[in-house]
Amino acid sequence: MSKRLTVGVLAHVDAGKTTAIEAMLYEAKEIRTLGRVDFQSTVMDYSQEEKAHGITVYAKETHLTWQDQELYLIDTPGHVDFSSEMERALSVIDVALVIINGQKGVEAHTKTIWNHLRRAHVPTVFFINKMDSTPYTQAQLLQGLTQLSSRCLDFSNEEDIALASSAMMEAYLETGKIDHTLLFEAIHEEQCFPVLFGSALKLIGMQEVLQLLSQLAFEYPIDLDFGAKVYKISYAQDGTRLTHVKVTSGSVQARHELNGEKINQIRLYSGKQFQQLTSASAGQVVVFTGLEQPQAGDGLGQEPQEAQHMQADMEY
Repeated sequence: MSKRLTVGVLAHVDAGKTTAIEAMLYEAKEIRTLGRVDFQSTVMDYSQEEKAHGITVYAKETHLTWQDQELYLIDTPGHVDFSSEMERALSVIDVALVIINGQKGVEAHTKTIWNHLRRAHVPTVFFINKMDSTPYTQAQLLQGLTQLSSRCLDFSNEEDIALASSAMMEAYLETGKIDHTLLFEAIHEEQCFPVLFGSALKLIGMQEVLQLLSQLAFEYPIDLDFGAKVYKISYAQDGTRLTHVKVTSGSVQARHELNGEKINQIRLYSGKQFQQLTSASAGQVVVFTGLEQPQAGDGLGQEPQEAQHMQADMEY
């Protein structure tokens, strides 16, 4: 079975988040042509409101496979006015990929995002974008990230990677190689926050991002009873209620009954397009149709309930 990882992609507005997702999909050969935000042709920004303003308004899903590992990407709004959409996604992501505008460095909303991630204890990877058109050096931009944490490390340099933990450094000094098991532990335990550099528009550095994220994927418990977490409720254009979930354990079949309701369809979305699945298993981010009761924040099956529901009724 492939390992899986749910990645929340977050950024201050205009950092190039949607372009970075488009580039990752292209590099993974999920799409044949590279769309652009300014041409209103990206996979993720497709609503009229988003096309008109060139910004992400609603959290949306896509997925790709890189070196046999499955990555489920949740694109979150970068504008502070829509930050509640970003906050809801934090409950289901395994790792955050924070996009930084290399022309500006750390911005006000970047700090807000960082504070949310640390409160939620979400492992975090940084990609400093627009390095093809920045007046700053990598060293200057990395220095700017130290206002967030001194554990932000340049992952384009093996010696810096070895600083991720004392165990990593010892292993590196002994073998001269990066121990990927120790690296996995250091990142997932928030001992370090990797920093990568490049240009999404020019496809510079995107394979390195995908490589690192694929190394952070892990196996979910599929031999347990079904459990899922609802992170969003939206509505399709035809009025169909869409229950966005991350399956956290076990598996579930289409037509399965939950609390007296039946899952009519299991949909795997990529932007506005979707494919129907006969089943979904732990680690997948999917959409159920046919359920009218669940609210954002609910647990399904053996997944425990949150103390309070999150309000989230959006057009998909």
